[in-house]
Amino acid sequence: MTKNALYQFNFLQENVQSVLAAEQQVEQLMQQLESAIAEAERVEERLDAYDEILRHVRDAMEKMEEKNMLITIANINNQKLLVELENVIVRVFSYIFFFKCWAGCTFIQSNFFYPLQLDVIKF
Repeated sequence: MTKNALYQFNFLQENVQSVLAAEQQVEQLMQQLESAIAEAERVEERLDAYDEILRHVRDAMEKMEEKNMLITIANINNQKLLVELENVIVRVFSYIFFFKCWAGCTFIQSNFFYPLQLDVIKF
């Protein structure tokens, strides 16, 4: 063998030995990478579960906001209805009083305040 060929053979032999020595390190690195990938998959599964929970919470919040809005509208409508009902009651009692007085009765005789028990009220 020539000196150059011997040098190349030694170089290749050293390279092969370093590759073989590094094989364990490569295997360890591959195991660590596989472990990291598995952990990343577990984290991704957890994140997906949290995302699903947050989606349910968001939907529940939207439903609660809608119900709250409907309750507010119902309260406003009830207040308006109460005002209108009071107006109707006042008008009905006013007409009753008017017609009783028109028929010739006095205010006390008309029993306009009958539900208030006139016998308790002293005139």
